[in-house]
Amino acid sequence: VCVCVCTYTNGTAGALQGNLSAACNDFGQAIEIDPKVPDAWKRRGQTRAALGQDADAIKDLTKAASISADHECFHQRGIVYHKMHDYRKGLADFRKALDIEASNHITWNFVGLCENSLGHTREAIIAYQRATQLDPTFKEAWANLAQAHRDAGDRANAERIFARAFEVDSRYVHGFHLRGLLYYGCGEIRL
Repeated sequence: VCVCVCTYTNGTAGALQGNLSAACNDFGQAIEIDPKVPDAWKRRGQTRAALGQDADAIKDLTKAASISADHECFHQRGIVYHKMHDYRKGLADFRKALDIEASNHITWNFVGLCENSLGHTREAIIAYQRATQLDPTFKEAWANLAQAHRDAGDRANAERIFARAFEVDSRYVHGFHLRGLLYYGCGEIRL
């Protein structure tokens, strides 16, 4: 058990230092020593995702969830599916994560991203609203909410919500970019 913990700890340290390949190897060794430790599977899955090994990341995160399903297993796997543009599977995982931890604002934001990518603008708006209720300083969720209103053709609410994002961060570059696209799409090139 001590060897497994040390190897797992080395993997975590390597990942935090940006040495992802070494971290992946250490997590793999921890799994070989004790394959019943869900955190080793989860961390190797996250590391593999960071290395762009998405299919292997999905396998590891699935194994972690089969040993001990927690919010993070489903949330992390949902992120990988989202990155792979498999929004249906991502949404399903984010919903499972919320069944375990309903107050996670980041997961709600990802639900909104998946719903919007699937063309479910109303559901996306509801998810983004929930994210901003849980964390009123979550500027990305405010900008995503504004974008969803823009997608729904609701310019007035989109502008109002972009202003809320700028109350959180007056120098939010991505927010200015998205609001510029709103104005551009409305034919207001000068704005």
